[in-house]
Amino acid sequence: MKKIILFLFAMLASGGLFSQIVLLTENMDSYATSSFLANDNPTWFTTWSNLPGSGEDAQILTNFAHSGTKSASADLTGGSTDCILKLGNLTTGIYELKWWMYVETGKCGYYNIQHFQTPGTEWAFELYFRTDGSTNLLVGGNTINGTYPKATWFEVKQIIKLSADSIYLYINGTLLSAWPFHWQASLTTGTNQLGGVDFFAGEFAGSGETPGFYFDDLAFSQLGTLAPTVVTAAATAVTSASATLNGTVNANIQSTAVTFEYGLTTAYGTVVPGVPATVTGTTVNPVLANLTGLLPGNTYHYRVVGTNSIGTTNGLDLTFITPPILPAAVTTVATFVTSTGATMNGTINAGGASTTVTFEYGLTAAYGTVVPGNPGTVTGNTTTPVNAVLTGLTLNTTYHYRVNGVNSVGPVNGSDMTFITTICPSPAPAGSITGPVNGCGNSTGNVYTVAPIANATGYIWTVPPGGIITAGSNTNSITVTLGNASGNVTVKGTNTCGDGTPSSITVTLNPAPVPTITGPNSMCFNSGYFYYSTEAGFSNYSWTTSAGGNITFGAGTNTVQVTWSTAGAQSISVNYSNSIGCYAGTPTVLPITVNGVPSAAGTITGTATACGGTTGVAYFVAPVLNAMAYVWTLPAGATIAAGAGSNSIMVNYAGNASSGNITVHGNNLCGNGTSSPAFAVAVTPLPDTPGTITGPASICQGDAAVIYSVASIPNANGYTWTVPAGATIVSGANTNSILVNFAPTASSGNITVHGTNSCGNGPVSPNFALTANPIPAAPVITAAGVILSSDAASGNQWYMDGALLPGAIYQTYTATESGEYWDVVTMNNCSSDTSNHIPVVIIGINEQQTGSISVYPNPNNGQFTVKISSLKKESFKISVINNMGMKIIELKDLIVNGNIEKNIDLRPIPGGIYSVVIQNSEMQLVKKILVNK
Repeated sequence: MKKIILFLFAMLASGGLFSQIVLLTENMDSYATSSFLANDNPTWFTTWSNLPGSGEDAQILTNFAHSGTKSASADLTGGSTDCILKLGNLTTGIYELKWWMYVETGKCGYYNIQHFQTPGTEWAFELYFRTDGSTNLLVGGNTINGTYPKATWFEVKQIIKLSADSIYLYINGTLLSAWPFHWQASLTTGTNQLGGVDFFAGEFAGSGETPGFYFDDLAFSQLGTLAPTVVTAAATAVTSASATLNGTVNANIQSTAVTFEYGLTTAYGTVVPGVPATVTGTTVNPVLANLTGLLPGNTYHYRVVGTNSIGTTNGLDLTFITPPILPAAVTTVATFVTSTGATMNGTINAGGASTTVTFEYGLTAAYGTVVPGNPGTVTGNTTTPVNAVLTGLTLNTTYHYRVNGVNSVGPVNGSDMTFITTICPSPAPAGSITGPVNGCGNSTGNVYTVAPIANATGYIWTVPPGGIITAGSNTNSITVTLGNASGNVTVKGTNTCGDGTPSSITVTLNPAPVPTITGPNSMCFNSGYFYYSTEAGFSNYSWTTSAGGNITFGAGTNTVQVTWSTAGAQSISVNYSNSIGCYAGTPTVLPITVNGVPSAAGTITGTATACGGTTGVAYFVAPVLNAMAYVWTLPAGATIAAGAGSNSIMVNYAGNASSGNITVHGNNLCGNGTSSPAFAVAVTPLPDTPGTITGPASICQGDAAVIYSVASIPNANGYTWTVPAGATIVSGANTNSILVNFAPTASSGNITVHGTNSCGNGPVSPNFALTANPIPAAPVITAAGVILSSDAASGNQWYMDGALLPGAIYQTYTATESGEYWDVVTMNNCSSDTSNHIPVVIIGINEQQTGSISVYPNPNNGQFTVKISSLKKESFKISVINNMGMKIIELKDLIVNGNIEKNIDLRPIPGGIYSVVIQNSEMQLVKKILVNK
């Protein structure tokens, strides 16, 4: 049956939203046998040529089925099956696409995924299922080999992360490979878009194999539709220079990057990674960031930020305040010293609190005079130049001075310094500058020189915008790397008395070229030839590669061919000259990532013992270098519940899981790394499912010592039985065979058993339905002559003198012999106590004639005459009884007044002895006759 889009799955506990949407499920069972899939479900399926119902369509058959009774067939019947699953040209989101597949013995299978729903534009990849049980995955110009199980159903699953441009392909639960989804089957370029799936009856080129496979239980789901949920929490451990930012993040399934933003305003400005930097799953995770290098006395704004493939969520803005510190005061060299004046200099860092600035000076280190600084107040946390100008000083005198600062934390004094009042000559005007006045943008090694300037102790240079002085700063000759803008080179002399007059020259620059490089920047090492290009039409092309690359063709042109033989970070660079002979200042460099196979996996950590039925057992291996995914192998009965493809997994153990080894190896498009050392896990399985309980299914209330048993349960060292109310296990408890007594009031119900061991209880057996039948009440019998009657309507069995009377099972019985009679009632194989006993005396006449009553002939053939003589008028009754006590004929109200003969014909009746009973109000006579056949 198909279900489209409306089935929402896996509700998150935090807000009633959904983290997975099942877009399509299809098990083929709702369609008629021999119908066609695209014809039946045109919403989701078509064919390569858009001809539903044709030979290209997948036919619904009952030959094989993963569930239900039907599946879709892909073969050469009526043409080559070429059925398209339409997925809508998706470009964002994360999707799970899976189905079950059956490849017939001696046949092969195939499918591909298309980047576009309209087939034939871009094959994202192709996967061949070969006749011999091997697979060939074609992607990115590579062939990746694997295996699959023949002639049995196996799962094909893709996790496609369009937002991360990646795909993970699993065959029967094992990761075959992972790679960027934008790749094509033969290229590493293409469109990161999910268009459709092509189920095609195709064979590997040149193999001569015959296609024939089935697919069933197809499911397409969107995963992780939520951005993360984040909460900013109060900062802790706040000092003048450090703090710890706090928050929580719920990743809402998708791997979520955690960062904190902070700064002096709500614009923040600085981003730091959280700890941990990445969270996954659907639980609320505490996160933090430790900040250092903060400025004292400031209010900081901050928030936590979570980003996953669905979106980014910002926490609320919170603030904390760093306490201020003592100011920092540094006394610096006095300037503009003359015969009667000077400028005292220093720097103040206010330490986050408003700081008052003063200078002290005098003829000794005791100073004696205090003057305000300029500026007089400094705030913030930057080092601020301050000064104080002195006049009226004495010529040729040494003066001591220092700068002071005081804020709310306390005062600080700068160090003592001195100056001597004297006549101070200023630097002479700068002379002419020599050096190149025309050049190429970004050129290096440009030297500019001025003649030494009288009285100058230093030189102040400026260069055109973008230029950098690389040597000679503060001298009369500098070396410059020019930018791309024209401008002036200027210089002036300087000393403690001030700056001299500058001079300048104008430099005109020709723009330098800006090379670009196009070409692949990620590949496997030794995977072939790769081409890199830059702009055409220039000259003197110069290409270089890092040590792992080799230019095999095209050096000196704008396109080169390169092979990469060493894994790791590599690069290729290029430079060239333009039409006026200018080169780029520095070559353009394209970083290259050359992927090797993953490194060997390290030692697995986790729990080495487990019970069958245990879930959520964690195992971990340290990250493996170069691994894009991790392939785990587990003991039989163990499955990965979370973390598949990562280096940290959660494992569920089935109740019957086996002991064995866990291993893991890294995987990327370049292949598999060496597996980890085997991690041995001892699994104690839960007891197996019990077999069928044996024993009587129907008992009588009050029965005792009834045996019930079950075959020994594998892995059980104990047995737990349940019995109906009123039943008591008198022996064998905790074994596979019990002896049960039933109380007189025992109830019907079920008997069950399950095995136990140190890990818990195994599955419960099928119910053994037990019927507890009540004991019938003892019957009460009465006699009317030789006719005995029971008050029980059924279940009677008559006895005489302790012997069972065969066939005497009816409510009445006619006694044919003298003796003591009683009755027992049996219902549902449960027998009552005996009835009351009644003695019966029968007067028997064995002769052919007795008094006035005779029966003849005897023996006879079933026809005989009864003759009765009576001296008075009497009413008689004649009955004939067989040897089972059953009355076969009765003649009533025979009026005799003298003699009467009554002819009785029983023919045809079986031969044997019969009783003829003659009764009147005063007597009863029984005669035996022999009927011959």
